[in-house]
Amino acid sequence: MSRRDLLVVTRLGLRFGDRPTESPDLFARRLDLLRETSAAFVSACAGCVGWIIETDSAWFDTVVDAVESGLVPLPPSGRTVVSRRGSAHEDGDLARLGLDGRRLLTLRLDSDDRYLHRSVADALRLADELPDGVLVDFPHGYRATWPDRRVRKDSYVMQGPFFGVTMTGVDLDPLHRPHATARLGRPSSSVPGRAWLQHVHTDNIHTEFARRSRFTQLRQLRRDWSRRPPGRSWTELHRFVDDLRSTSHSYDDILGRHSSATS
Repeated sequence: MSRRDLLVVTRLGLRFGDRPTESPDLFARRLDLLRETSAAFVSACAGCVGWIIETDSAWFDTVVDAVESGLVPLPPSGRTVVSRRGSAHEDGDLARLGLDGRRLLTLRLDSDDRYLHRSVADALRLADELPDGVLVDFPHGYRATWPDRRVRKDSYVMQGPFFGVTMTGVDLDPLHRPHATARLGRPSSSVPGRAWLQHVHTDNIHTEFARRSRFTQLRQLRRDWSRRPPGRSWTELHRFVDDLRSTSHSYDDILGRHSSATS
């Protein structure tokens, strides 16, 4: 069986529902984080053949300019395309990637998050042995509030944005679904260990988690655990509960402990 290549899908500055467009300062911060994390990502993970950045029309020209200035430093054999929200199929962006018939792990990476060292390489090795249509999940990682860089352990049962899907050719539908919906009814396989660092912008009106109490988070864990994907053992529940009780960690220490800072 041939090895799988890696395709990354990043959603950058997308507006949800009737919420207003985020501020230029917050968008600039997202660009800076993506520039930093994508450079480390590409250097740490061989086999990245394409990157799709989906953004709103308001930011489209800004993102195109950033890509042309090296926002995502793929190797010469890789391609980066920028598409307006949900239009990649219609605009022919996927065809320009030239990935028809390729065995892929198509991975979601939001613009202000990062995968820690070796986690994506581990996921690719796992995906090599899986059939198409399997969700590769990254349930455990760290959450950092930004810009104060307070970090604690965190885990997701159903709502996590850290996942990929094995496929032949490109199908973005599973990655466009809500996080829990993407997992429902789909076979899954998890990458062990702490795999990611998620940045929560404390001035981001789209993010409510940073202001939620531990009690509220525990209630969500209880709800999500009742819908957990097949294969999640009851013994693993202790890890999720322990994460809710975790204390703060040093941002720089987390990156140092995980070597070169991403996948």
